[in-house]
Amino acid sequence: MGQPGESKRGVAEWARILFYANAAIWMPLAAITVVRAAGGTGEERITGMVLTVLMFANAVAMVLSAMGLARRSRWFYLFAVAVVVVNLLLTWTDQVGWPDVVTGVLDLVLLGLLVVVRREYWS
Repeated sequence: MGQPGESKRGVAEWARILFYANAAIWMPLAAITVVRAAGGTGEERITGMVLTVLMFANAVAMVLSAMGLARRSRWFYLFAVAVVVVNLLLTWTDQVGWPDVVTGVLDLVLLGLLVVVRREYWS
């Protein structure tokens, strides 16, 4: 048998893995967006650049969330929850394609995992 709380540490580890997976999806999407925008009109290039910056920022926030959860900090936990909630809301506000569905499902699972381990970060 494992130590008390060991299974929740495993849940937190899965959350970290999913944050990294989510970031791994957002990085190439940002790169694709900037490449596509480069061939557009001036307005399309500006829009593409703004979207690219936001996508890269989202990926960085995901990585910071994963790293922060390992520190067992209440503030990093709150940051991670905020990142997931904002990502969930924003994922469904634009055209919905397969990347949105994949990241949306990852975000829902992440939110569930974060709810399961919440007490670890409030002690």
